[in-house]
Amino acid sequence: MRSRLESFMKKQSSALSRLETIFRETLRYDHESYEAGDVLKQELNSQDEMQACLELFELISLAQREALKIELSNPDDVRQLFSDLVSVLEIQRLSNTQWITVKNAVERARIIPLLSSYASHLYKDAPEVSLPEDILENLLTEFESLIDKVRHSGLDQSLQLILIEHLEAICSSIRRYSIVGTKGLRVSTEALLGNLSIQIHSINKENQNENPILKRIFSSSMALISILGLGADIDGFLIPKLQTFNQRREAIEAIISDYDDLQEAVGIVFKSFQKLDQKQLIGHEPKYLPEAKELNSSEEE
Repeated sequence: MRSRLESFMKKQSSALSRLETIFRETLRYDHESYEAGDVLKQELNSQDEMQACLELFELISLAQREALKIELSNPDDVRQLFSDLVSVLEIQRLSNTQWITVKNAVERARIIPLLSSYASHLYKDAPEVSLPEDILENLLTEFESLIDKVRHSGLDQSLQLILIEHLEAICSSIRRYSIVGTKGLRVSTEALLGNLSIQIHSINKENQNENPILKRIFSSSMALISILGLGADIDGFLIPKLQTFNQRREAIEAIISDYDDLQEAVGIVFKSFQKLDQKQLIGHEPKYLPEAKELNSSEEE
């Protein structure tokens, strides 16, 4: 049952579950030749050992905030858990510490089961599912190409700067997905959509000639938002797929292609999505991961 539980945890996208997954994945590094900085650099795909250590502590901070939001959690217990974790790691010496030392300390403090329990309760209250690697790679290619198109467009410079800033924020969220997760990607994408909706009111006739670029930005961003709430692909559960993203983007582009006025087109798309429930968006009743108590009972088995 443990392998099934671990698969469930990998599909979640909370900071708690990402942190737990990192520790589970790195427990196999039990030889004295592995240094903590090298292990973390590999697991977090960081540029160097110190950057990996900083990103780990950033993830720990995000995970603590999540744990404190869980109604069933005792704030004092949460703070004690993360205080113990930070004490085990101590960034000043972490990068040069043998990973087996960290591994043994983490196991003695029973940090992984506690992270797993908190992550399970959090998923029950606010399910966030992790995006597969192929989607992340293609999303990065898509939004990087949009940045290039905006830079070489005839859009007003002020509008270019605004769009590029938001598009780069989305790209950053994709590159740092192991840290910020689905929530971070959603926040940056919603910020772009919100600002685009505001800027549409001030787009002049000259910018209207660049509608194909603006429509592509809107359709890609809206399609991304639409797939972020799907469930995980275990025992019949869904997972966001690249094909789904492409289909959503094409559907949105088809809706707005009939409108010369971008503001009107965007309004139509928003209204269309508001009328659709989750079942209509994914084709059937949505399924989610088991509740926390089921996960916990599975772990005990």
